[in-house]
Amino acid sequence: MSKKIFTCVAVLALAAVALMGVFNVSAAPEAADNDAKVASLVNEMNGIDADRLDALRPLAVRQYEIPADSVDVMRARISETYVIDGIGEDTVELSGWIAVKHYDARPIEGATELTWNTLVVDTEFLAMELSGTSDLFGPVSVSLDTTTPLTGQVGQIEIPEYAEVALLAELEKDASTDGAVAETTTSIWEPGSCVAVASVNIEMPNLDLSMQTASPVYWYSLVDTIPPVGHTASIAIEAVRLSDNGREVGTLKGGKVHFREVVRQVYLDDNAIDRFADAQ
Repeated sequence: MSKKIFTCVAVLALAAVALMGVFNVSAAPEAADNDAKVASLVNEMNGIDADRLDALRPLAVRQYEIPADSVDVMRARISETYVIDGIGEDTVELSGWIAVKHYDARPIEGATELTWNTLVVDTEFLAMELSGTSDLFGPVSVSLDTTTPLTGQVGQIEIPEYAEVALLAELEKDASTDGAVAETTTSIWEPGSCVAVASVNIEMPNLDLSMQTASPVYWYSLVDTIPPVGHTASIAIEAVRLSDNGREVGTLKGGKVHFREVVRQVYLDDNAIDRFADAQ
């Protein structure tokens, strides 16, 4: 590819150390404090109901800004298409929240200064709760598969060309649907891209199914903020089989993120002030 693209490899896996090892006596005090912050935030979000989540005001995230060492909770709306063997196919609208950790930004190898165009940020998705209802399958809930920890990065790593082509097509389709006109920017900052590697659990109680993705799902995005917010093009286009107790029972055909916004932000730097959205 001729164009350099920023890639964030986001890990949608809840690391056991975040919830079970936060009080490790061998850890440095600062690390233990940060682990406690993370566990407290995830615990708070695990107990939030849909009305309270919807009432939280979004926090501002600026374009092309180098992210702080923090944990961000994003309210999200997505759709996923499932095929359950012997039953059928349906696209399910899901809503809820996702928590992601951003470590300290650093310049890429060979760079002499840290800017949006040279940054590398290690990332880790910590938790997720999404739910919706299908006319065919009934209630559907999606959470992280904590048995498959993964790691990620934001930086100058190219995404597959087929993913970029599909994302640009999504942007054009969205612009056409909304009646919007795509803007041409002369900014010195390059737009970025994101790939989120997700291993998830999918529950369909009406069908007595408790499924896991047989392999990770790759979500690709075009971004100008970290984390990506707003109506950012984000899609999963590679089908993944779904297993229930080791038996393949269906397929996650793909999905699309329609909207996300930050509603909680806890900094892991003691000198920074945490940001919490108030209820509307």
